[in-house]
Amino acid sequence: GHMRLEMAQYRELKAFAQFGTDLDASTQAALQRGERMVELTKQPQHTRYAPEDQIVVLYAASQGYLQDVAVADIARFQTMLVTYLQRERQAVRNAITLEKRLTPELAQSIDRTLTEFMRTVWDRRDQ
Repeated sequence: GHMRLEMAQYRELKAFAQFGTDLDASTQAALQRGERMVELTKQPQHTRYAPEDQIVVLYAASQGYLQDVAVADIARFQTMLVTYLQRERQAVRNAITLEKRLTPELAQSIDRTLTEFMRTVWDRRDQ
């Protein structure tokens, strides 16, 4: 529901922005967030991400973890995050599968996972 609403708002803002009017900072941020969400919906051909991996990726987008990731790097971010989850954070993946809903405890666990991923993997990707 929430993502669908954000995507609809993004499409409306994108259409409005084509008129060339000056956009305020919050509108620009919403457009950038929407661009990243659109990129996240694209999966490489013949690649299927498990639902628990998709949940973490979409959570990352909805909670602002992608705001400093260039749109051109979104696919790479997604691939690296899913690989990290599968190799390093199987317990989080299992918890998502078992819980079937986002509890406050599970959200904290996902936040810790994403913070660690950003610090130890994403920020060091080109080193």
